[in-house]
Amino acid sequence: MVKLWKYRRRGVPTGEWEVDVRVELPDGKVFRQRDLYRDSPSKTEARAWADDREHHVRTLARQGLDLDGIRRALKGQDEEGPTLEKFWPDLIQGYVKANREKYSSLRTRESIYREHFKPWYALPLSAITDEKVQKLKGRLADRSPKTVNNVLVCLSVLLKTAVAWKRLRAMPCTINLVKVDTRRVPEFYEEDEFDRLVTAARNDGSEAELIALLGGDAGLRKGEIIGLEWNDLDLVRGQIVVQRAEYRGVAGAPKGGKTRVVPMTSRLRSALASYRHLRGPRVFYRPDGSAVSEEWVRGVLKRVEKRAGLAAALGKCHKLRHTFCSRLAMANVPMLAIQKLAGHEHRDDAALHAPLDGRPGRRHPCPRPPQPWRRRGGGRDRFRNAEELRVVR
Repeated sequence: MVKLWKYRRRGVPTGEWEVDVRVELPDGKVFRQRDLYRDSPSKTEARAWADDREHHVRTLARQGLDLDGIRRALKGQDEEGPTLEKFWPDLIQGYVKANREKYSSLRTRESIYREHFKPWYALPLSAITDEKVQKLKGRLADRSPKTVNNVLVCLSVLLKTAVAWKRLRAMPCTINLVKVDTRRVPEFYEEDEFDRLVTAARNDGSEAELIALLGGDAGLRKGEIIGLEWNDLDLVRGQIVVQRAEYRGVAGAPKGGKTRVVPMTSRLRSALASYRHLRGPRVFYRPDGSAVSEEWVRGVLKRVEKRAGLAAALGKCHKLRHTFCSRLAMANVPMLAIQKLAGHEHRDDAALHAPLDGRPGRRHPCPRPPQPWRRRGGGRDRFRNAEELRVVR
């Protein structure tokens, strides 16, 4: 309930409005605030300010704040910090875009903000306590640990940035990530399954064959396949320079921000040479000449998997990348070389992506790949043999 009346000082109107806001909370207590509205002599503007304050208090009450919590939230941003809704645009502009994060990272953060942070829009950052973080984990109990950790990392970056910018005094909570099962074996095609997939792709069309070979023989990610250009290919030397990835129509650097060079297999080089066209700089286009998308690649792979008679036809392009790493591991390629060729930032990722044989449940026996032997004392590090040093270089 909101009441307004003209404020008088010693019986003389001052042109200000006295506002009385009363809100009954779910626990039966009553929030009341009496204040002077000095921004304008207009009663309409004073009424709008009072209605906005009442709506804000009711929103805080619906978020579960008691009377003391609502009063603390309304004390001001100096003590409680800005609300999540007000600080979020500053984070996107001053952190994400200023640090030139990839467009996919921006999309991921915006999605997390809309889907998972919505109940906290009106909360001050200081009100995000350990209890609320645990309740957030509870709401995400049916999601994968990787998804939960992505949400928690986004929240951690948000709060740490607010502290660094002096918008918040200290971290209001402790964020502990969920444990991820590193023993999980990634999906990959066994050798006979991959041969069937390549044969079905060749019968389906040149685009399907190239996608299968670029993923399984060269280890390119889906965005790297979409962003591949003819200038990135050296058919004489048989090399692919992976320096671009596209996500939702926006081209950028590959994952990790590093360019890598991948050798071609003989069948991949032949398929690229026979597919050469003059429709544009990109390798892949739709039949009408428009750019391809993630859905187009997924649809092509799904169709080919069905033609090959594979069990799960889901069109997962990353499964081809897992196949590339596992085939290198089965060929006894050093783990450091697999890391370089796949563009993994950490050797742990290369080990998890490269099972030792094609049988289910088998992967690299060590949680971390074996490190090259190193000589104690001065001098440069020594690799096991010259071949390993040559491959890594």
